[in-house]
Amino acid sequence: MTVQQPITRRTLLTAAAATAVGAFAGAGRAAADPLWYQQAFAALVAADPAIRAASGSVFWYRPRQLLVAPPDLARVEARLIALGHSVAPGAGFGGVSRLWFAADVDIEAIVEDLRDPGNWPAQLPPKVQPHHVAFGYPNVMGNPADAPAAAPAMRPPPAGQAGAGVLVGVCDTGMWALAARTHPGWFGGWQRPSPDCIDPLYTEGRQLALQGGHGTFVTGVLRGIAPSAQFEAAVALSPDGIGDEESVCRALRSLDRSVAFVNLSLGCYTQRDVPSMPLGNAVAALSPDTVVVAAAGNAGSTRPTWPAALGGVTAVAALAPGGRPADYSNRGPWVDVCAPGDATGPFVTGFLRPPEDDAIVFDGFASWQGTSFAVPYVIGRMAGLVSGSGSTPKAADAALRGGEAPFDGYGAVVR
Repeated sequence: MTVQQPITRRTLLTAAAATAVGAFAGAGRAAADPLWYQQAFAALVAADPAIRAASGSVFWYRPRQLLVAPPDLARVEARLIALGHSVAPGAGFGGVSRLWFAADVDIEAIVEDLRDPGNWPAQLPPKVQPHHVAFGYPNVMGNPADAPAAAPAMRPPPAGQAGAGVLVGVCDTGMWALAARTHPGWFGGWQRPSPDCIDPLYTEGRQLALQGGHGTFVTGVLRGIAPSAQFEAAVALSPDGIGDEESVCRALRSLDRSVAFVNLSLGCYTQRDVPSMPLGNAVAALSPDTVVVAAAGNAGSTRPTWPAALGGVTAVAALAPGGRPADYSNRGPWVDVCAPGDATGPFVTGFLRPPEDDAIVFDGFASWQGTSFAVPYVIGRMAGLVSGSGSTPKAADAALRGGEAPFDGYGAVVR
């Protein structure tokens, strides 16, 4: 059986962007229709044969794949065969088994059937789910509308002890290979351990993929708050900000066991909002001393995203300039803290080309907004507490969660 592999590099960016409606003008600022960026994401995803949207686009998944809790695998296979499906086992990940269907099928309907208690008299339904697609924030699941904007150069943060001795794992698009050379005051001392942690950035020439540099920007926000924090980059997303539960689990598994904090500026919705089995298992497999911090998402919704809504993960919402809740930020009882979502910092070089308008040219710095950038802000504050007081990461997490929470559904405010 031919196994369909997830696409990790995008060659469709130019064609996808051409379908997006909008204009962009003037030094990287949004003009007539700033929605072009989100529309370009949507077009890119729609053109990807390795991504399927569920009915109503309430979540996205990999076609022909079913994830099953290992103890339930035999009875799930038996029922699928009885229903006329041809399936074969594939390589599992994140503590779950995987079944591949020989033909394209309605995964959403199959999961509903397998979860139906009426089909399992005298026993619990099996634990099954689609293989969900994950996105970096901002993304097709809702965003603040704007692409990153070009920004003038800024000085690196002054040297200090904030974050000293603290290692942060950043699971994202990876790091720009030239980050330390171009921004020594921001990223100096970072040694690239292997090509596996590098963000390819570009679709062709110097044209950036839609989220090329996302991981570098996230890390710059972290270093701006905690200049002495060390970081380890792991690739969980393509340069377009697209991955899945398997790529996120692989990134988490690759991190050094000594990481104090993990930055996850990404996530997914799931079928019927059931917690992601593999992401839950991957988080649980980390050191018990590690604090995982994840973005709540940018859809302006109360619907939980994963891994942010997992128990034991610190979910972060975004504040707008002035300290009020950001309208785009997800929120709800599953959110733990909120922090500024607008950031300016070190970025990459290259350009984005909106349809029918001038390119947005980046010369190493950018401004961006979203819950993606509230996460490294929060981790930076936690890292400062750890290095400044000798407390543990768990204690720093508890201290920030216990702060003032004036906005319903946004958690404690981190300043």
